[in-house]
Amino acid sequence: MPLERVEKLFRLLLPPAAREHVLGDLREKCKSRQEYVATALPVLGCVVFSRIRRTTDFQVFFMEGLTVYLAFSTAAWWLGQKVFLYNHAGFVRLAMPTALIALGVLLSNAYADPAKQRGWAQSVFECAGCISVAFLSASFAVPFEILLYGSCISLVLLSTLRMLFPPILSGPSSIALSSPQTQIKWKSAILVAAVFAIVVFLAIRR
Repeated sequence: MPLERVEKLFRLLLPPAAREHVLGDLREKCKSRQEYVATALPVLGCVVFSRIRRTTDFQVFFMEGLTVYLAFSTAAWWLGQKVFLYNHAGFVRLAMPTALIALGVLLSNAYADPAKQRGWAQSVFECAGCISVAFLSASFAVPFEILLYGSCISLVLLSTLRMLFPPILSGPSSIALSSPQTQIKWKSAILVAAVFAIVVFLAIRR
């Protein structure tokens, strides 16, 4: 494969915010295809990880993860799947679609384009993509009905959260811990954690 095609492929894999800068550096340093691939692969992982750290508010991410897990747990409970929850490690197995959706959220944050204006449609599309991957990947571990209802609930709740608290695309956040926006995030996270704790407590008692 010619070096130009390798560069085009790598361009697609890089997050948009760091694309031109990284490609320019690689173009200056690498003269052969083998050298380009050997240098680019470690760089890709570092760039994606860096973008995740820069674009993800981990207070919001914690709240999103709890919300998704609560959505699947509520769906299982509402469908009367007590045997699955209590006798087949259901609460542990529900962590699989939750973890896959959380990973998708982190990657969607990293690959968000700062040059494009975000709207509700983009938030819904990102959440739908993450949930669809989790739906297909976790189908062997979680019953179909729980996945279906839990995915629908997660789509509504997660999309709403991402519209209220979008990823940080303008660089590291400089908001003080005492600012109203940060306080709202903490209160929302505490509320979700409290609801989650109540559901777990009721489930254990039953």
